[in-house]
Amino acid sequence: KLDVMVYPNPASKFEYPKIQIQNFVSHSVIQFVLYDVLGKVCYNGTLETDASGFANCAIEPQEELPTGIYVLTVTSGKDILKKTIVIE
Repeated sequence: KLDVMVYPNPASKFEYPKIQIQNFVSHSVIQFVLYDVLGKVCYNGTLETDASGFANCAIEPQEELPTGIYVLTVTSGKDILKKTIVIE
């Protein structure tokens, strides 16, 4: 089963969350977008899974994210997964 973990969650302005992706197709390109509650894109990026379908990265926006609730959308081919992230 495809899995996306976000940690720590809730996160803080001083320690942004990290994304861990598991059980995706090996060497697939993953796109991720972080939206605020109004639908504005706050951060986006791409990464590639390794031979076992695993990848991880840190969310490191150019500007400080205000406290609030965000939605992370992870897309690979036809698969779309969403996670809620809280910044305290």
